Amino acid sequence: MHLLKKIALCIFLSFAFKSQSDHPIYFLLTHPRATATAFEKILRTHGGLQVIHQPYLTPYLLNSLPLDHPYRKSLPKKMSYDEVTDQIFVLAKEGPVFFKEQSYIVLDYLKAHPEIYLNSQVKFAFLVRDPAKSILSYYKKMPGFDNSTIGHEQLWELFVILQEKLGKNLLVIDSDKLLKNPLPILQRLGESWGLTFTEEALHWDKGYADDWTFKEWYLEVGDSTQLESYRGDIPRLADGTPVYEEIEDLQERERLQNFFRWQNFYYQKLLEYAY
Repeated sequence: MHLLKKIALCIFLSFAFKSQSDHPIYFLLTHPRATATAFEKILRTHGGLQVIHQPYLTPYLLNSLPLDHPYRKSLPKKMSYDEVTDQIFVLAKEGPVFFKEQSYIVLDYLKAHPEIYLNSQVKFAFLVRDPAKSILSYYKKMPGFDNSTIGHEQLWELFVILQEKLGKNLLVIDSDKLLKNPLPILQRLGESWGLTFTEEALHWDKGYADDWTFKEWYLEVGDSTQLESYRGDIPRLADGTPVYEEIEDLQERERLQNFFRWQNFYYQKLLEYAY
């Protein structure tokens, strides 16, 4: 029975993607405030790639936001996850495609659609940032967020699924290492993805991409011309929990510290595979 299921899946995949080209689709899985948009800038500067920004965010927001939420004014009235997938593969008929997406946005969808990650046309990598830093950055943009959208837990779950199903080691990039010494990190990724990265890809013109719908989230990147320099660690308690001394409300500070303790468990697991 197990063999029959495998054969049926192979037949399904061959029909599902038989009309598609061999152009690769580079899929970076990450979480909020992981320096992923700056990473996207590098890929936009690289040349030869069609870069799209968080394509699954639109159906996610349409499914999750209340009808009167102001963000809906910037969104189409209707868009499904499947429609986004179809558009990505249509683009890949013309040339290689790169995009990044938040783990919590695509976790359930990818679990329900293994034909996507089992397709050899799709190549994955993971970008993760110390939750002590990403949580604080997230808080400055959207103070009311909760633990479910921080993303390290879902990122680890996706890593485990893909590692098992694809049967190979997946690349995990640590944001701190990327900021400290970006070119060797990118060249290692390039070896896996079949891309060439040079020093020129680390410099770009100021400005926002046309598909950055919510530009207030990308002010720093939009005003940058290169990756920011590594700023070092932040103040921590003896157990490694961030102090978050800039947050005056003690209840809020404790809330974020509890978020950190939860997410750091998964961050440390991902770091075991980072290069």
